[in-house]
Amino acid sequence: MSSVNITVKNKSGVTRAYFLFVKAPEVSLGDKVFSNVYIQAPPVPNGNGTASFSCQTDYFAVCGTNPGQPLGSKVQVTTGDWGIAKINQGGKNGSHFLMKGDPGNAAAFDGSNLKQDCDQKGAFLVESTGFKLGNGGKHNHNDSKRSYRAVLMGTANQFIGLGARDPFDPTNIIPVACVPAQPSTQAYFVPHNTYYVSWGTYLPGQIVDITTISDPAEVDFTGKAATMAKVEHTLDGSWNVTFN
Repeated sequence: MSSVNITVKNKSGVTRAYFLFVKAPEVSLGDKVFSNVYIQAPPVPNGNGTASFSCQTDYFAVCGTNPGQPLGSKVQVTTGDWGIAKINQGGKNGSHFLMKGDPGNAAAFDGSNLKQDCDQKGAFLVESTGFKLGNGGKHNHNDSKRSYRAVLMGTANQFIGLGARDPFDPTNIIPVACVPAQPSTQAYFVPHNTYYVSWGTYLPGQIVDITTISDPAEVDFTGKAATMAKVEHTLDGSWNVTFN
């Protein structure tokens, strides 16, 4: 289990509560990729206040269902099922997951069909199948009552995405980026080793609209041997980032 550590020094002039999210992965579906808060730190005072983030760098494929609540800003998303995702690198294929969302059942990965045949560089693959209702998929007929039943049965608002291990509970996988699942599609996910820090109060897994938050600090570990970064939030609102 590998990790990177980010320390934030609050020199902004006021007490701040910092949170961290990851750079959204490239996703082949073409739909909007929602960014979820990974870690929320408690408020820290100006001057000597320090927020610390320990980010687990293993990748996970996640899926789940949000009945009656489409993905959108401030919606908290929780993982229904997950699997360790190996990306295509070093001449080895990446993981290929099959997500099923059968009517009446929760979205889940079919463990018996896990493959290591993703041939896109830097990616893992999630294939969605087995459901027809919800997420804009075609309905068999125009029956609003059946659509409503689909919500109650857990077949609407299903999602797939990228997850990360909870630094406070290693048994919990937090969705850090997600997209609506669509029937009979394949989605390639290319993660990045880049993190963002901003301030505000959120819950882990909560979708954040990055167009409405304060300009975040970018902490990019790509190609670096460093596993630690220091971020200083200055009085004028800018950020100073150093690696060691």
